[in-house]
Amino acid sequence: MTETCSPNRVAANRQRIPLALSGAATMAVLLLAAGCSFDARALDEDAAGSLPGSDCIGSDCVPGPSSERDVSDGATSADVSSSSPDATGTIDPDPCGDGTPLNACGGCGELEGVPGRSCGPCNDGVWACRPDGEGEPGLVCTDARELNACGGCLDLDADPGADCGVCGAGAWECASANAIRCEGDVVNACGGCEPIAEGEPGDPCGTCGELACPADGADELICIGDDPNPCGGCAELDGAPEESCGPCGEGTLACDDDDPDVLLCLDPGETNACGGCADLDAQPGEACGPCNDGEWICDEDDDDAVVCEGASLLNACDGCGPLAGVPGEPCNTCGGSWACGTDGQVSCTGGDFNACGGCAALDEEPGASCGPCVGQVWTCVDGGEALDCPAGGNACGGCSALGAEPETPCNTCGDFWVCDGEEAVRCDEVLNACGGCEALDGTFHAPCGTCGSGRLECDGTDALQCVGDEGDDALVPWYADCDEDGFGDPGISRPGCPDTPPSASNDACGWVLNDRDCDDSDATINPDASDAPGPPFVDRNCDGVDGDASVGVFVHPEGDDDGDGTRAAPLATLGAALALVTNDGTRNTIFLAEGTWTLSRTALPGGVTLLGGYSASNWGERSFDNESVLQFSTPVGFVIDGATSPVLVQGVTVRTSNGTNAQPSSVAIVVRNTTATVRIEHNRLEAGRGVNGRNGQHGSGGEAGSAGAGGRSGGDSGTGGDGASATSCGPAGGRGGNGANGNNRGDSGTDGQASSGASGGGGGQGGGGEAGCGRGDSGGAGQAGGQGVEGAPVSVAGNQAAGALSGVQWRAGSGLDGNDGGAGGGGGGGGGGGGRNCIGVNRRGGGGGGAGSGGCGASGGLAGEGAGGSFGIMLSATGLVVVVDNEIETTGGGTGGRGGNGGAGGAGGAGGAGGSGQDAAGGGGGAGGAGGAGGLGGAGSGGSGGAGGASVGILTVDTSGLSASGNSFQLGAAGTGGEGGQTGGDSEDTPRSASGQSGIRQDVFQR
Repeated sequence: MTETCSPNRVAANRQRIPLALSGAATMAVLLLAAGCSFDARALDEDAAGSLPGSDCIGSDCVPGPSSERDVSDGATSADVSSSSPDATGTIDPDPCGDGTPLNACGGCGELEGVPGRSCGPCNDGVWACRPDGEGEPGLVCTDARELNACGGCLDLDADPGADCGVCGAGAWECASANAIRCEGDVVNACGGCEPIAEGEPGDPCGTCGELACPADGADELICIGDDPNPCGGCAELDGAPEESCGPCGEGTLACDDDDPDVLLCLDPGETNACGGCADLDAQPGEACGPCNDGEWICDEDDDDAVVCEGASLLNACDGCGPLAGVPGEPCNTCGGSWACGTDGQVSCTGGDFNACGGCAALDEEPGASCGPCVGQVWTCVDGGEALDCPAGGNACGGCSALGAEPETPCNTCGDFWVCDGEEAVRCDEVLNACGGCEALDGTFHAPCGTCGSGRLECDGTDALQCVGDEGDDALVPWYADCDEDGFGDPGISRPGCPDTPPSASNDACGWVLNDRDCDDSDATINPDASDAPGPPFVDRNCDGVDGDASVGVFVHPEGDDDGDGTRAAPLATLGAALALVTNDGTRNTIFLAEGTWTLSRTALPGGVTLLGGYSASNWGERSFDNESVLQFSTPVGFVIDGATSPVLVQGVTVRTSNGTNAQPSSVAIVVRNTTATVRIEHNRLEAGRGVNGRNGQHGSGGEAGSAGAGGRSGGDSGTGGDGASATSCGPAGGRGGNGANGNNRGDSGTDGQASSGASGGGGGQGGGGEAGCGRGDSGGAGQAGGQGVEGAPVSVAGNQAAGALSGVQWRAGSGLDGNDGGAGGGGGGGGGGGGRNCIGVNRRGGGGGGAGSGGCGASGGLAGEGAGGSFGIMLSATGLVVVVDNEIETTGGGTGGRGGNGGAGGAGGAGGAGGSGQDAAGGGGGAGGAGGAGGLGGAGSGGSGGAGGASVGILTVDTSGLSASGNSFQLGAAGTGGEGGQTGGDSEDTPRSASGQSGIRQDVFQR
C-alpha cells in the first residue's frame, strides 16, 4: 500500500538510497521512495538535507525536526537515517537486524510514546528523544509536573498538615486530590479566637439594645441600638416631652411614671364654652343687649365668638322697657306733657299736679315739718290748693312732753316742780342720792379705796361709806413704753392701779397696760404699724412674719391642700391658695416658703399679693436666698389680666418652658388691660426659648400644556392638525395649515395664542407646489411659544415692625408669599405641504401639525413664619407697672421660618407631526411642517423669610405706664431671620426672595 503524506510529512520506513545526491534531491528521493507525494517548496534549501515538518510512522504522522537539530528533542538530521553511512556512502537497509525499521528516535524497539505528545501523571509533559550520549536512543518525558501531596495535579494552597485557621488551631487536610480544607479550627461567634464573656450576639443589653459583633474576628461584643426614648422606654413616642398638647395646645406632654413608653398630656386645658381656643367676649347663657334681656350664644360660624340673641331694642327715650306715656303727649289736666328723663323713662313735666293733687304751686311739701315742735307738719287744705300748719307745745313753752306739771309737789321735803327751760321741769329742792334731805359728804357711787376699786354707797339717808375696796389686790402690771408708741415691752413691767400708771422720779419711759411691742426702741414697729413686705424684711407689725399675716394664706412644700392656709396648717399648692384668696375676701396675700412648685400658666387676679423667700423651717425668717421656685410647664407663666386693684409679685423665681407652635413665645410674666398699679420687684425671671417659625410651603409646579394633533397625510385629506386647546391657565396652540392639491402652495399654520408677558409662536409657512413630476415643498415648522414671565422675587421680608401681639403671645413678623409665574405662549401651527401636478395628475401635500398649548405658570412659595421670642415681662395696654430690682434672663429668640421655593413652570405641550405628502411615481405632495411646542410656563418666585424671634427683658406694647429701675438683664441671642425661597426650585442659580430680619435683643423694647 502506498502511503500518502502531506508536503511536510515523510515516511518513516525509508529505503536504502545513495547519499551522493544533493540535499533537496535526496529528500525528494526519500519521499518518493516512501510513496509520498512531494512539494519541493516544502524543503528548506539551507537546511543541508534536513527535513522540516513531521515524521510519519505507518499511517501516523508526528512532529519531526524543524531544523538541523529539533529544539523539542535534540535529535539531528542524521537520526533520520538507519545508521551512519559506510565507506561506500550507503545506508544499512536492516539496521536492527530483525527487519524492523528504526524508531522515531533512531533506535530499535518500541517507544513508550510519540515524540511531541503529552506525557507525565498530569499529562503536561512532552515526550522527546533522549539526547545523544545519554544512553540508548529512546524517549524521555520532559517538563512534566509531579503529583501534589494529595495526589492531584493542581497546586494546593498549603501543605497538608500545616497549621491553619483564624486562630491557628486547625490543620490542613486533603479534601480531594486537588483541594484541601482546614479542620479543627475553633472560633467564637464573631469569628475571633478568644471566648466572649458578654454573652451571645442578639442577647439584650442596656435598656433597649442587643449585643452584636463590632467587626469580623472580634473577641468582645458591643451593645447596639440602646437608644431609649426620652422617657426611658424603648417604643417610639407620639411626640416628645415638653411639647404642647391638648385641644388648644396649652398642655404639656410628660412621661408616664408607670409606663416609659407612654406620654401623658399634663394640664391639657379646655376649649372655651363654644369649642374654640380664644377667650370669649362673654359666656354663653349670660345676659346681653342694651337692656340686658338677650342671651349670648355661640356663633355657628366661629368657635371663638359669641353673638347676642333675643335682645330688645331701646325705647323712644333710649331706655329699656315700655314707657308710661308717649313723649310730648299730655300727661295731666294741669297742662303737663310726657318727657324723656335721664333714666330712659318718661316723666310728667310742665303743669304737673302738686303734691296735694291740685294744680296750684305750693310753697312747702306736704308732711314737711312746720312750727317749733316735732309732729307739726304741713297739711293739705282747700282741696289740695293750699297748706296749713296746726298748733302744738307744752306748759313750759317747749315741744317735748314734761315729766310733771309745773307747780306740783316734787318730794317729801315740801318742794315743787318748776320749769327748767322750755323742755323740762326740776324739783326746786332735790333729795340727796340716799333719799335724805341733807347734803351728802361725797358723790354717791364714786370710786374709793387704794385704786378706786371701791364705791361710795349710802349709809342711811344722809351719809356715804366706801364699799368693795380690794387694797393691793387691785394692782395690775404696767409695761415700759420707751419708744412712746403705745405698746409695752414685755420684758419690763411694774405694778400699778389699773387707771393710774406707776411713776417714779427717775422713770425715762412711759407705762402702758399691754406687752405687745416687739421692738420698744423703734416707734415705727408695733402691732398697729403698717408692715409693707420687702427688704430689709423687718416684722413691723409684730405678727411674726414680714408682711401682714392676718390677711395671709401660707403655702409650704410639705403642706396639705385640705388645710386652712394658716401658718399652722399651710396649703401645698399655689392653685389651692389662689382659690382660697379668691373665695375669701378677708385674705389677699400668699406667703410661699422656699421650695419648688411645677404648674402651668396661672392667672393672678387683681388685689393679690404673692410673696416668696420665707424659710421652710421658720416663717419669721425671710431672705431672697430662700428660693421659692415656680417652674411652669407652659411657655407662659403668670398672667395679670384686667386687674382693677393693685397686684404685687415679690421674691419669687419664675421659669417658663420653651415656646411651641401654639404658644410661640416664652414669657415669665404678662400684664395686660390693667388700670391699677402692678408691682414686680426682687424676682428672678427666666424665660425659655422662642419657637422657630415654620417654613413656608413650596409653590406648586405649573400644569403642562397639551400636545397638538398631527396633520393628516396627503392621501387622507391633508388637513392640518388642530392646535391644543387653551387650558385653565395656558393659551391655545395654533392650528396646522392644510396641504395643497396640485401645483399649489400649502396653507400656512396659524399663530399660537399669546399670554400676558409671553408671545405666541408664529405659524409655519406653507410649502410651494410642484408643476413637474417631482415632489412639492414641505411646509415650514411652527415656532415655539414664548416662555412665561417668572414671578418677581419678594423684596419685603418678615421684620420686627410687622410683629404682632395676640392675647398673651408675641410672634415676629412673617414674610410675604412669592409671586406666581406667567403662562407660556401657545406654539405656532405647522405649514401645510405643497401639492404636485405631473402631466395633469394631481397629488396633495400633507397637513401641518397642530401646535402645543402653553405651559402654566407655577405658584409662588409661601412665606416663612415669624419666630417666637423670649421675654421676661410683657406689658400691653396697662396702667402703672413698677418693675424694680429684678434679675431677668432670656434664653433667646427662635429662628425665622424659611420662605418656600417657587414652583417650576409647566412644560409647553408638544407640537403635532406634519402629515406625509401623497406619493406618486418619482415624487408626490410635500410633507406638512411640524407644529411648534407651547412655551414653558414661568417659574414662581420664593416666599420671603420670617423674622427671627426677639430676646427682650421687658417688652411694652401700646403702653406708657412702665416705671423700671435697678433691674439686671442676661439676654440670650436674638433669632436669625429665615432665608428667602428661590425662584422655580432650589437651584443656586435662581433668584432668591428676601430673607427675614434678625430679631431684637434689647433690655427694654417699646412698641
